[in-house]
Amino acid sequence: MKTLGFIMIFSLALSLGGFASADELTILQPKGGTFKQGTFMTIKWDYTILTDLSNNLAKEMEIWLARTTSTVAAPNMIDTIARVDIFSGKAVWRVTAPPGTYRLQFYKRYNPLNGSWAVSEPFTIEKSTGIPVVPKLPAPIRIINPVQGQVYYSGTSMTIQWDKSTIADYPHVYLQICWPDGTPAAAPWLTPNTGSYVWPIRETAENSLRESIYTPDNKYKGISGTFQIKIRNIMPGKVNKKAIMK
Repeated sequence: MKTLGFIMIFSLALSLGGFASADELTILQPKGGTFKQGTFMTIKWDYTILTDLSNNLAKEMEIWLARTTSTVAAPNMIDTIARVDIFSGKAVWRVTAPPGTYRLQFYKRYNPLNGSWAVSEPFTIEKSTGIPVVPKLPAPIRIINPVQGQVYYSGTSMTIQWDKSTIADYPHVYLQICWPDGTPAAAPWLTPNTGSYVWPIRETAENSLRESIYTPDNKYKGISGTFQIKIRNIMPGKVNKKAIMK
C-alpha cells in the first residue's frame, strides 16, 4: 500500500510540477494475531481523503475476508464482512470463518476511487474450544412504512419510514430492497438517518418485495412486511384525446 501511495504521489508531483498528496487508507486493526471462532474482531482504519466523497455511494466501502494471497493489485476475496461509511473508521465483525489464515481486504465499489484500497497483515482463526457463543442478533428497527399487503405501481414512488429513536446516534443507515425471504434483491444504498426516504419505483416486472433497513455496523436491523409492485397498463379507450390534441 505504501508503494502504491508513493507511486501516486510521485506521478502527481510530476504532472503538476510540485508537491502533491494522494488519497490513502491505513489499516490500524487487525495487525496480525489469532482470533477464536465466535469472538469479535474490532476493525479500525485511518485515512487521508482528498477526493470529494459527499455522495452516499462514494462514501461506501466494503470490508472483505480474503485469502492470504490477496493483494491490492490482485484481490482474492472470499466473503463480505461489512459495508461501512468510510468516515466511520471502525467496524466489528463476529468471527465465523473456518479455522485458517486470512487477510482483510478494503474495497471501494463506486466512484470516485473505486477499486481495492488496502490489505491487512495475515491473521489466524482458530476453532473455538470453549462454551459456544450464542450469535448476537441485530436489535430491531421498527419500520413504519411499507406495511404488509400494500400495492405500489412502477413509475410512482414509495415513502419508506422508520422509527429512528433507537438509532438516533447513527447519522446514516442503509436501505435495501429484498425478496420475501429476506435475501437482497438489489444493492444497498446509504442515506441520512432522517426517518424517511422517498424511493422512486422503476421496476420493470411485477414482484413481491420487502424493505430492509440496517446500521453500518449491523447492530440494528429492521425488515418490512411484503408489499407488491404492479405495472400499470393503459387500457384501450381510456386515452384523453382532447389532451393529446392540445
